[in-house]
Amino acid sequence: MSLRVVPWSPDRHAAVLAFRRRMYPDNPHGSTEAHFRWRFLDNPEADPASYLLAVREEGGTEAIVGQWAGIPERLWAGGRAVRVAWMVDLVVDPAHRDTMAAAMLFRAAMRLPLPVLATGVNDAAIPFFRALRWKRRAVVDPFFAVFRPGPLLRLAGRAPSGARGAALRLADRLGPALAPAVLPRPALRVEELPAFGPETDALFARVRDAVPVVADHSAATLRWRVDAHPVRRPLVLAARGAGGDLRGTLVLKLRARRLDGEVVRWADVADLLAPPDDEAAARSLLAAALRRARRSGCAFVRYRASLPEHTTLLRPPLWRRHVRLPMDDVFAWDGHGDAARAGARALEAAPWYLTALSSDAVDTGLDEWIP
Repeated sequence: MSLRVVPWSPDRHAAVLAFRRRMYPDNPHGSTEAHFRWRFLDNPEADPASYLLAVREEGGTEAIVGQWAGIPERLWAGGRAVRVAWMVDLVVDPAHRDTMAAAMLFRAAMRLPLPVLATGVNDAAIPFFRALRWKRRAVVDPFFAVFRPGPLLRLAGRAPSGARGAALRLADRLGPALAPAVLPRPALRVEELPAFGPETDALFARVRDAVPVVADHSAATLRWRVDAHPVRRPLVLAARGAGGDLRGTLVLKLRARRLDGEVVRWADVADLLAPPDDEAAARSLLAAALRRARRSGCAFVRYRASLPEHTTLLRPPLWRRHVRLPMDDVFAWDGHGDAARAGARALEAAPWYLTALSSDAVDTGLDEWIP
């Protein structure tokens, strides 16, 4: 028996989907043709070399036993585009976790000719990244606006019982009723944005010139990330000035999960794009997002914010900052070759303007809206 790492190729496509079905049996979308094609093949920056497979060969037959899936993306740093690969999907068949499959996949990813980034890293994997000398950066802070604390605590596995549980149930009943009195109103006109085009490109150009590092928000990339989503197009909001000029955009993802016989709904502010000095645009978009989420029956809204000008707007009692966990941080490898290392040096600037829309390691369709 031999084990080797190869990139995704069309002749292995059916086997890859079958492997994903075995590894993600509870996910109705993560192994479908439409979701796979959207996530890994239709990206304007797509590169099959960033989807790596651990293949076992025995007796003339080949079987996929693991994968390291990366999504290429452009980040902008100091006025130049830096191409990176985000690690979004690492899994090894349980029957082969005592082999070298995981290490071989990581080593192969570290030989990619571009910087490699990962987020969503759990505690158990940190020693692995540390041993391989990946750099760790604190980029985002998680914030929550909570209408009903009970569902949030149940999702986190921390629901209290007894007297505290009774108090929590009372808070769940009162929270949505009291919310309209405390939710802010947008100062600017906020409306749904039906499509991305020249005006969103112009907005991104203004933001790109004002921050050290920012993910690509070109219309072409957003049409892929948002408009072409195979499960559900997220809600896109636009803040406009008095003359109708576009001041900022926000992408709100409505999520749901069945938990203990109940459908728990929440919303993620997946992206907020506004110039750092335009406080009115950011405030208006966040206010509109909170109101949309409450009307949709969401228990809470989550926003992983990275720009200091935006985090200062997220104040108690409406917003509460959560303790940063390792999975909120970014782990980075410089990549292989001089060009990759030069790009990694450009990314050493701070702060990064990074949102969940970029590097979305959890967008597998698992928590999409349940009607």
